Amino acid sequence: MKRSLAIGTGLLLWLPAVILAAASPAGVWEGTLKTPNGDVGFVFNVHRDGDKWAAEMDVPIRNVSGIPIKEVKVDGASVSFPIPGPGEPHYDGKLSDDGKSITGNFIQGGGSIPLDLKWKSEPKAVEKLPANSGEVQVLEGTWAGTLDANGTQLRLLFKFVKNADGSITGTVDSLDQQGAK
Repeated sequence: MKRSLAIGTGLLLWLPAVILAAASPAGVWEGTLKTPNGDVGFVFNVHRDGDKWAAEMDVPIRNVSGIPIKEVKVDGASVSFPIPGPGEPHYDGKLSDDGKSITGNFIQGGGSIPLDLKWKSEPKAVEKLPANSGEVQVLEGTWAGTLDANGTQLRLLFKFVKNADGSITGTVDSLDQQGAK
């Protein structure tokens, strides 16, 4: 009887840990945003970065991957984060009890479109780039090049400057497009 009671108590203590572990937003999530201009698929790699949540975003139709999202907020089952782009887009969602879906909305410029995410796998490892060593002299200065934009040749001028804090500031000017910087 004591053994059964001990096993039962152990299971009761273990069960909440299992339930909490299953309801984590960590993972690779996929979803499709249905817009008037067509469907846009998103992939989010949500993970812990030290004591904070972080994510990277892929937009396969645009051949874009690994866009960092640093302001991921997780509060219980609520998950939200900004999405890079004009009009301050962001995502607000709710993690399901089983941790396999997030039901939410893509919000931009006052409008809202449903964007439900499905869990696909554990989070992908994220390669951390080394900090800037300050050795940027080879990049500093003015660089010129030509971009072939579907047969149209655009002359570009890149200017890189090292700031006092060691960071680099850069600008690009299109010499063939008036007002483009």
